[in-house]
Amino acid sequence: MNELNIFVFDDEWNNFKRRFAQIKYIGGQRVSFDGLKWDKKEPIEYNLKEGINTVLGMENGDISFNVILLDVYFGELPSAYECFNPLPDFDPPLNSKLIDELYGSGLPVIILTQSKKHEHVYKAGSYKLPYISKEKLYSEKTDDMDSFKRELADQVNKVINNPRFNTHTLEAENKFALNYDKDELHSPATLATILWENDRVVEAAKIIINEYAEKLKVLDIGSGTGRFEELLLTHSDISHHIEYIVATDFAPQYHIKAKERLKSLGINFENAIIFKRRIAEDIRFPEETFDLVLVAFGVPCFSDYRKSIPQAYRVLKKGGVAVFTVYNSDSLVYDFNKFRYTSYGANESFFCAEIDRKKKIMYLPGGYSFPCNTFTVSEFETELSRAGFFIPESGKDSIETFPLLYGCVKRENYQGLVKSTKKLSKGIVSYKSKELEKDQCNSGFSKLFYNMDKNISDIIKNRGHYINAIVVKPRR
Repeated sequence: MNELNIFVFDDEWNNFKRRFAQIKYIGGQRVSFDGLKWDKKEPIEYNLKEGINTVLGMENGDISFNVILLDVYFGELPSAYECFNPLPDFDPPLNSKLIDELYGSGLPVIILTQSKKHEHVYKAGSYKLPYISKEKLYSEKTDDMDSFKRELADQVNKVINNPRFNTHTLEAENKFALNYDKDELHSPATLATILWENDRVVEAAKIIINEYAEKLKVLDIGSGTGRFEELLLTHSDISHHIEYIVATDFAPQYHIKAKERLKSLGINFENAIIFKRRIAEDIRFPEETFDLVLVAFGVPCFSDYRKSIPQAYRVLKKGGVAVFTVYNSDSLVYDFNKFRYTSYGANESFFCAEIDRKKKIMYLPGGYSFPCNTFTVSEFETELSRAGFFIPESGKDSIETFPLLYGCVKRENYQGLVKSTKKLSKGIVSYKSKELEKDQCNSGFSKLFYNMDKNISDIIKNRGHYINAIVVKPRR
């Protein structure tokens, strides 16, 4: 981190801007301040949306801000603005709180206020938020300013040194999002997995529709470039059952790319999808809000999956269904990659992202690497059960692994069976099952290989590249 960037929400920002400009370093590290003057007397939606989009990078993918200073007006009247109260008409139907919008992104928030009332200090403390007074900012005395700077530095250093997510993973994923569709969809193995996973998600949605919910409230944790959003909003049997989808990802660049791709495909999503920058470890939605929760490829990147998986359980309604996809540490793909390297010296792969399942590290194009969670089937079953999920045993397998062949077939045989090895002709493509083979004709995707993999998976249990689980929150 070359420079600390701090964003200030304060109705007196225009007055304090000069004071903050006097602070050049915190703990020996260069610091810069930006901010927004909000005023409770003016239209609250305009000011807050502008500030939130700026600090969270929802318009341009910027992740440079490190800390938020939030002035809190602890008013006595119902009309008084408080960051802990729902914001009227801000984000229907979720009725968000400002503190959840900001703190839920994972960015550290420091409360900045004049109030010294015990109940206000307690309110901030209940959110585990640092709390400092801005009283000394009004003073022109050098000693007062030095004292404020020391107090600010102490709180900033504490929150920076105790991040709530892996900042290196955020940097890598935010960069990867720029070319995710082109790079990731170039892998035939990924395409086969998407087709398989789409079928699993459709199955889960139909379970809910058929059993108890005419309209679905959906949460997509780690939504990426919006492939589940596309699937659900275009599926002939499901689209008219969708009330809304909340798409969350901690890397804002994914939200930008998701909107671009959905628009390019002609999908009307403005009133159907709510995009949020959120960390999975502290999702900041009310309990039992959603009928269907989707967590695909997000778990491998979670900073703490033992916090994140229970969060998915918490926000799911009783009787609701969740779908998870994770990397299988007992995959045949891992064994074959090791054999291929030691036997032939070849280090090429059919996957865009390389996963060392034993060391639990993910390698992305561009030289990025970061910790990656992997599981055996039994290990993941344990984590789901620990969170409270019920794993059905009847009917179609609630836990499956796939694929096998795409990772294990010899390269010369692969090249013989798949004639076209050209890169994608388009950077933005459709994920829909019925269009996948047609749209990906230049990627090397083969329906023959896909069907062979499905047949092998029925014989060789629990050894596929990915684990997918369809689980239920008990009605008790």
